[in-house]
Amino acid sequence: MKFFSGLALMTTLAIMPLTVQAIVVRHDKPDSDYVIERNKYPCVARISGFAEGTLVGDRWVLTAAHVAMGLNPFNGYAEIAGKRYRVKKVVFHPKGDFEKEREFIDMALLYLAEPVIGVTPAELYVKSDEVGKIVSFVGAGMTGNGKFEPATADNKTRLAENKIEDVNERQLVFTFNEGSSALPREGISGPGDSGGPALLKEGKKLFVLGVSNSNSKNPGDGHCLYGTQEFYARVSTQRAWILQVMKGEVEPNWGWGEPINTLEDSPRKHLVEEFISAFNSNDRQMMEQFDTKWRSVEALARRTPDQRWAAIKSLIEKHGEIQPIQFAVSHQGSIAMRAKTTKDGKEVGVEFYFVEDNELKFLGLTIVEL
Repeated sequence: MKFFSGLALMTTLAIMPLTVQAIVVRHDKPDSDYVIERNKYPCVARISGFAEGTLVGDRWVLTAAHVAMGLNPFNGYAEIAGKRYRVKKVVFHPKGDFEKEREFIDMALLYLAEPVIGVTPAELYVKSDEVGKIVSFVGAGMTGNGKFEPATADNKTRLAENKIEDVNERQLVFTFNEGSSALPREGISGPGDSGGPALLKEGKKLFVLGVSNSNSKNPGDGHCLYGTQEFYARVSTQRAWILQVMKGEVEPNWGWGEPINTLEDSPRKHLVEEFISAFNSNDRQMMEQFDTKWRSVEALARRTPDQRWAAIKSLIEKHGEIQPIQFAVSHQGSIAMRAKTTKDGKEVGVEFYFVEDNELKFLGLTIVEL
């Protein structure tokens, strides 16, 4: 399984690791063979600028559970046919936690704040005959060419194909082949497009067969090279659960409360207030005092004081001061904050990751452009 630390195309101070993917192409084919206009597949949704999903109902987007874990009420949106839709609720698969489940099923459904008009959802594949099918997958993000690890992020949408060679109850499996054994548009996923669909067109209907999950690492060589095996969460065996969710028979389990205008009086409120003061002071000593007081030993050990200040300084220079607008609290006690910036006039989301419910120390935080 491949982990990519950070969210593509977002300003990040610190982030929990995610398994993410994008389109990697053949080295002996021009990139233009793969680049497409995104509107050719309007049901493919870009999730918060760092992942993909598939519209499977007028208000439902199917994606990977590990993608949904990176969303909060402020950074959670699906961009479909050029319009952004806020994510209102999330339903994780009951076996969707890869940290707890040995054989996890990497799926989640995002419920949008308003219905999508004018876009036909993809249909859920029901048959068990996936082996041998040639599927297409669409994504934006970092790309590579089979010889070298993905290193280019140009925001272009690409389409590649592969043949499903094996299945099990949880996953579809295929391999990134080279030369005469490869398809003309052979490719796999790479950094930037987790949660995207494996698509099959039959007549005028477009079916989603799988959800981009993870791929193997080439031992000693790197990621996303020829010989890599790709794994997609299998839709046909989970179709009943997906339909239950879409019918409202499964309770959302996102864990985030609705946005509020002020935080209750609590240690976490003081932590957030002190962070804002330290950040807006543009003073290294104040920021170091904040880090020493509030951050966990594990978080402090990840970077030197110089590295921590360099990361904060770059954000201050980019955004200027931040002014809180709204807050949201998770069931684990983590806090997300929506804020305005003074320098570029944009909005950012700040999320504080806590160690445990009742501890005051936190592991780290992220700042992302909304």
